[in-house]
Amino acid sequence: MSHKIFLKIVFGALIWSILVFFSQSAEATLQMSLDAGGGNTALVTDNLLGDLNSAAGVVAYAGSLGNFVLNIAVGSSKPALGSASDPQLNLFSVDITGWNGGGTLILRLTDTGFTSTGATNFSISIDGAISAGGTLMYSAFQDNSNAVFGTANEICSMNFSISSFSDACGNTITASNPYSLTLETVISLPGSLSGVIFNANLTDPIPVPEPKTMLLLGAGLIGLAAWGRREIKRRQNSD
Repeated sequence: MSHKIFLKIVFGALIWSILVFFSQSAEATLQMSLDAGGGNTALVTDNLLGDLNSAAGVVAYAGSLGNFVLNIAVGSSKPALGSASDPQLNLFSVDITGWNGGGTLILRLTDTGFTSTGATNFSISIDGAISAGGTLMYSAFQDNSNAVFGTANEICSMNFSISSFSDACGNTITASNPYSLTLETVISLPGSLSGVIFNANLTDPIPVPEPKTMLLLGAGLIGLAAWGRREIKRRQNSD
């Protein structure tokens, strides 16, 4: 895995402070799933790394799955981000393979109970970096049945196979109240010590982070980056 990926962990660790900053009870509908194949799966619902108070509209996972020795994933939705009538989802993740080879990881974030109706202009965007030879497919779905992880209507999809990527797309879908939204990334890493980091959004329109908020969320940046380095070294030494 390149040194560039480690440096990008620093940016991504901004999300860590969300977990400390928000302290309300979480919404039951927000869920995140990780699937690394071979029965290595995780489902996160109203859970903050398993041992901290949940945050309203935020779910998080930190741990290993299959050949992925380090996964740090944070998803956010209403009320932390947007509202039922103003749909906004964010999914951030860092995923790194160990010495035992590469693999494929499917990461999904879903929320239900959105209430905007009629022709709705959904937009999605993503930026990040991936090790040489790796690929990432990013898709978003709207479902008028309000199903968890519903995929009835694809908003749009993007594919990346270059080290650094950034793109956006959108679609107009006729929504009925209530409906669900789901983000999905399919990550394929070619071998050992490979990595990916990305920040994906769904909204209407694409929001611009406020500088003051970004500074606040960066409070836990250094600690998470250092923890990630130590965890990778520990896993490598034990392989």
